[in-house]
Amino acid sequence: MSFSGARRRTGITLWLLLLAGIAASEVPVVDAPTAHELTQAGKVTLIDVRTPEEWKESGVPAGAITIALQDPDLLRQVMLHADRDPNHPVLLICRTGRRSGIAADLLTQAGFVNVANVREGLAGRRGAGPGWVRRGLPMEAYDPTRHAPRTASVEAASP
Repeated sequence: MSFSGARRRTGITLWLLLLAGIAASEVPVVDAPTAHELTQAGKVTLIDVRTPEEWKESGVPAGAITIALQDPDLLRQVMLHADRDPNHPVLLICRTGRRSGIAADLLTQAGFVNVANVREGLAGRRGAGPGWVRRGLPMEAYDPTRHAPRTASVEAASP
C-alpha cells in the first residue's frame, strides 16, 4: 500500500472512531501530576492531541509536544517523537481525556506497547480528576517552531 493510501486509511479509521465515540478502555491511565513528573524527568514523551486552535488559545503542558488527533500523520509523527521505538513510553493528553483516550487506543492498535492516557486532561473531568490546569501544573505558550512536526523518511518511521 502506498503512503498516501495508508494516510487515507488512518484518517478514515480515526474519524470513524471519533464518530462512534469509542474511547480507550484498556489503556492505562496516569494522573496529571504523575504525567508532569515523568515528562520533566525525561522518562516519557507527553503528546497534546488537541487542535492547533486550542494550543494557540491556552498553550500546552510544559514539556509536551503537539500532534493533533485529526492529523493524518498522527502515527508517523508519534513514531518519530518516540525515537522510532514502539516500546518508548508515550503519555497522551487533551482537554478532558476523551480524545487522548482515542489516540491511546489508536496507538495501541498500531503496535505501541507503552501508552497511557492522562484521563483528567487539562480541564478536568468528573470522576477523573481536576485537570492539569486546576492542579496548577505549568503550561507554556504554543510556539509553532518548537512544536512543529518532525520530518523523516516515511519508511524509517513506520511502527
